[in-house]
Amino acid sequence: ARKSIDLRILFLIIGTVPLGDALFQTGVAGRLAATLFPAGSDLGEFYVLGVLFVVSAILSTTSNNAAAVVILAPVAYAAAVSSGVDVGKTFLAVAYGASCAFILPFAHQCNLMVMGPGGYRTRDFARVGIGLSIVMAVTAVGKDMVRDARYFQLACRICAELGAHLVKTYYVAEDFEQVTASCPVPIVMAGGKKI
Repeated sequence: ARKSIDLRILFLIIGTVPLGDALFQTGVAGRLAATLFPAGSDLGEFYVLGVLFVVSAILSTTSNNAAAVVILAPVAYAAAVSSGVDVGKTFLAVAYGASCAFILPFAHQCNLMVMGPGGYRTRDFARVGIGLSIVMAVTAVGKDMVRDARYFQLACRICAELGAHLVKTYYVAEDFEQVTASCPVPIVMAGGKKI
């Protein structure tokens, strides 16, 4: 039974949560918020949510998703207060970003568990993980965007460039031909006018 326990995973889980608490207690998290979101600056919601998502994804990739959330929760709250963005949205941007532990094998314990038995290399995780992180970013930060032809054009193009052989998207009545023209792979519509 001892041979089945991977000590790297155990140390990853044990070591990072106290690190996040220490960064909060020493004020590093507060200084990070002041640096990313200066007081009095008029930053848009897209910028605030995007920065929180990216920073959370980077922290999650280099340490642990739980530690990333522990570190960035006070930063997200401070960003919401200073910029006027809804606190719930900033917390969700941090949570979505922390869920993007796809790029490196040591970013999440599940990645480490499948790496050896599956014969995967770091390059395999990076190749797939970068694409998944981009899709998550568009979904998380752009979730309040208007679902128009431009939005679906961007989403379909990203899916095709990441290697999709087929893209399923929603139908929009206005300018849907722009969506189909921008996507080099076949598109299947997932909605439209009910007959």
